[in-house]
Amino acid sequence: MKKNTKKKIGIGCGVIFLLFVVFIIWFILGFLEDKTETRKEMKKIQKEYVTFKSSIESYNTIRDQLYASVFKDTYYNTFKEKDPGNKEMLKEAEKIVKQVATASKSLKKACDGVIYPDVSINTKCSSFSLAYEQVINSFVSDVDAYNKQIDAYNTWIGKKEEQVESYKTKRTYIDYNQDKKYSGKEEVEDGK
Repeated sequence: MKKNTKKKIGIGCGVIFLLFVVFIIWFILGFLEDKTETRKEMKKIQKEYVTFKSSIESYNTIRDQLYASVFKDTYYNTFKEKDPGNKEMLKEAEKIVKQVATASKSLKKACDGVIYPDVSINTKCSSFSLAYEQVINSFVSDVDAYNKQIDAYNTWIGKKEEQVESYKTKRTYIDYNQDKKYSGKEEVEDGK
């Protein structure tokens, strides 16, 4: 019986050792797979951030043009004539905002709540979050500002002429990074 008990203990220890080895191999394989997936995600973020950054730069360019022609040099005596061109510029800006939103979809998924081992990737995710919120909110602020100008112009002309229609957009202010601040939102002053 002693021989049989030693044999059972030996088999039990062997099975436990084998299970331990299998567990360690499973853990290492899972770790390596996770590491590979993380590298793929980081490469994807690197690539997508370039596209996103390009869209942001395009938006900043058109926003500068918008401010130079729409908000800086707008007078009531030429407002109605310039309105179609101004609205066209707002439409162009909105197209670029849509491009920014499209370029941000994969970044949202890859960056949301994830911390990567590469600091530059974390910086890109943080920068993306802030830039995305700022672009959307600054566009909505610009639309609000232009619509305030339209309201002021319509008040100025009264019933003498046909009223100018507001610019319509489905975009609204967002707090993407959920910091209870709307980055890029500007306080709109009353029009001239």
